[in-house]
Amino acid sequence: MSLHSSGGMTQGMADARYSGKPVVQTVVPTSGETVKFDDDDLDSTLYMKPAGTLATLTIAMPTTATSRLGRKVSVCSTQTVTLLTITGATMLNTLVTLSANDHFTFEEVEIGKWVVCQ
Repeated sequence: MSLHSSGGMTQGMADARYSGKPVVQTVVPTSGETVKFDDDDLDSTLYMKPAGTLATLTIAMPTTATSRLGRKVSVCSTQTVTLLTITGATMLNTLVTLSANDHFTFEEVEIGKWVVCQ
């Protein structure tokens, strides 16, 4: 289990604040748009259903104020995204493109720091 300590105070274990069920956010983005995860601490999937291939897309990660250690957020797209940009967090590894029907999960391993799990 992970602990985050700041100024001598423990913010809690990775799962200590988690009490909700995972959610699926369905969006229909267009090229050049920014889509974002809900500002909560739930594990969630951003299910993107664009009408066709997207040249560019930006995904805004959850804010540190509402997220939690161990939180997992997933991204999947029914269409190809040629150039993917991820903002709002430090990505320890990242994605730059999505193929049609790709599915990737990110996990917050430190406050504001995420890794791609799959």
